[in-house]
Amino acid sequence: MGEPSSDWRRKAGVFMLLASLSFTGVWTRATGVCDQVLIQLTGASHVFASMNGCVQWVRHSRRFNYPNLYWMSITAPAPLWEIAMTGHDGIEWEWQWRWRTCGFDFGHARESRTGASMSVWKVPYWSVVIPLTLLSAFLLLTKPHQSTPKKCTEPTTEEAT
Repeated sequence: MGEPSSDWRRKAGVFMLLASLSFTGVWTRATGVCDQVLIQLTGASHVFASMNGCVQWVRHSRRFNYPNLYWMSITAPAPLWEIAMTGHDGIEWEWQWRWRTCGFDFGHARESRTGASMSVWKVPYWSVVIPLTLLSAFLLLTKPHQSTPKKCTEPTTEEAT
């Protein structure tokens, strides 16, 4: 099937292409559906969400009235924590965005009345899909360099006699 060096490149390229296609499928789903997992630990709640073309992680200082592990999939474009960010739940958050560029967001909010806090990290799917696609194309389409055997400069035993 070829040299062993090209075999690993082909396998890695196919793996990267499948990963890229998987992330593209999730990215497409995240344009109209919000999937989120709520994990509640001893002093905080963590929400992992896929929505609006991003993967998002939110750490909230308070616990919600849900089970400790809760899955929610809704077709509305805004999950519960994003409704809370806008103040539609009656709580006003004071936001400090530390970094917002090209779809990457990192911020922290505090609610002055209760002292609750929330941290948000957002990573857009394109930042995963495009590098995976380019890497798989490189691995699948480029040919590995052929190693050239070194020329032997020592005389063989037949030439010495």
